[in-house]
Amino acid sequence: MRVICIYLIISSLIILSYSKSRDYERHLELSLLFYEAQRSGPLPENNRIYWRHDSMLDAGKDAGVDLTGGYYDAGDNCKFNFPGVGALTLITWSGIDFQKGYKKAGQYKYMLDMVKWGTDYFLKCHPEKDVFYIQVGDGKIDHGFWYPPEYINYPYPSYKVDKDHPGSEVAGEAAATFAAASILFKDEDPEYSKTLLKHAIDIYEFADTYRGDYTSSVPAVASFYGTQPNGFFDELEWAALWLYRATDDQKYLEKFETLIADDKGYNSCDRPISWDEKYAGVYVLSAQLLKDDKYLKKAHKYADLILNQSRTPGGLYFYEGLSRWGSNRHAANAASVLLFLANILPDSDENKQKYIEFGESQINYILGDNPLHINYVVGAEENSPKSVHHRAASFTYDGNGKPVENTFTLWGGSPCRRSWYGR
Repeated sequence: MRVICIYLIISSLIILSYSKSRDYERHLELSLLFYEAQRSGPLPENNRIYWRHDSMLDAGKDAGVDLTGGYYDAGDNCKFNFPGVGALTLITWSGIDFQKGYKKAGQYKYMLDMVKWGTDYFLKCHPEKDVFYIQVGDGKIDHGFWYPPEYINYPYPSYKVDKDHPGSEVAGEAAATFAAASILFKDEDPEYSKTLLKHAIDIYEFADTYRGDYTSSVPAVASFYGTQPNGFFDELEWAALWLYRATDDQKYLEKFETLIADDKGYNSCDRPISWDEKYAGVYVLSAQLLKDDKYLKKAHKYADLILNQSRTPGGLYFYEGLSRWGSNRHAANAASVLLFLANILPDSDENKQKYIEFGESQINYILGDNPLHINYVVGAEENSPKSVHHRAASFTYDGNGKPVENTFTLWGGSPCRRSWYGR
């Protein structure tokens, strides 16, 4: 992706919002505005992004289903559901565990709206128990044009997984999203919460029963958000934990324990959490829910690996071979998981403060505490990026080329190019 919100910057900012060293509340607001700029379908009356309008109003027509709504990916005009559900689960997690911070920042309502806009769409994508639409739009076709989404005049086909064409990683992550959101909305909207939980249970059974990589079933996704070598076990484990948290049903705990016993990748992760890497979340969430020392030790071991990995001379976390593309994203994601871990530790735990300090250092780097003194969040400061790769914000068309500076401000976005080595 060329433009990102930095998926977990919201949770990092919420955790740190009590600090007086930076305006985290304002940056949280900007992060949520970014998601509003990504909305697809008929926009609501309370739309705050004045330069965005209704788009892709017949999504799913080719398949005879209503797939309007949801979020566009990055600066493109496709809806890729694997990174979409991945982002939504993590933001929902922050909404559950850091509700107080969202409310303190005056952003709780906007966070709920952000999550519901996504889950409403994903519910449409799950019209049958064993069917999940995983993408709207063809990335290769889309990359051949430069139009704001309101003016798309090229095909945007729909893709799905089903019993004959399984996709355990994307269906498993959707189960995690639905289960987490059912917790978030349990008191806010009980009926909606029940609907989300039913879909979580059904789609998890589909993901687990008909196991397979979705890139094998839908080759069109492979060059954009294909499955990494770790496969789908991490998503199945992650979703089992969220279903256990949502239902307190022991069968999901038993499922989780069976999965990790058979999973060769469970003990070898040293990478930040991402749209296709859930082990870090598995380590922390299992420590949080299961109250077993072996899971807490696993989470601490992972956190220590992160703390001892490379950083640039300026202090940004840098995972060699991964962070060359979207370095701020990986740094924010690494910070967030350690902050989620710190949140469940007692003040007497000697590790708690060092996890918080690591998280704060990474977020502060992104917000301007770096050698160039650039705040990388669009719209935050005068020196923030102004020409990020984003079709809607650029408001130009193929014949006009991409502008030196975007016509509109993509509040809360961030550039996602190769990192500046040595910084």
